[in-house]
Amino acid sequence: MNTRWALLLLSSTLLGCPGEEVECVAATDCGGAEAPCAGCPEVPEALCRENVCEVRGDDATTIVANVNIRPRSLDVASLVHVVADMTSASGPLTCDNAFDGERLSADVNVLAAGYKALSGGSYHPDVTVGRVPQQRVAVLLIGTDQNAGEGAVLAHGCETDLEATGETFTVDLIDLEGL
Repeated sequence: MNTRWALLLLSSTLLGCPGEEVECVAATDCGGAEAPCAGCPEVPEALCRENVCEVRGDDATTIVANVNIRPRSLDVASLVHVVADMTSASGPLTCDNAFDGERLSADVNVLAAGYKALSGGSYHPDVTVGRVPQQRVAVLLIGTDQNAGEGAVLAHGCETDLEATGETFTVDLIDLEGL
């Protein structure tokens, strides 16, 4: 099956027939969601913007971040990393509305997610956080005390309004702040 027909089939499966809008409250309402780890958010195949599902663009840019844990005494075992669209299901995404208490808000349009086991020190350079379409994004981090994003949430980190361009885009520094 050629790429054009596969995209048309995917679009009609996720979003209904051409010209038919599928309503959503959260990105996970748009279908095809999978969580890459036990403590990771689901990564849907479409985005929920202004209560309508939209097919996301093709992944073209790898996002890499340098992460610093504050305070240094936190015993973060796992770093859940999320790259999100700058538009959440309920409007513009900010660091204030990205988290619902300790975990990620259900309104966040997740483009990529995963985790990295951490050990030794508070500075972790060159953490690959995902491959996403070239667009404005946010990088959201959650530090937990167990592997694969499980256990107690110890810290959050957030950088918004980043322009993901080129083959690789590096976020200079994201502080993971203790809760």
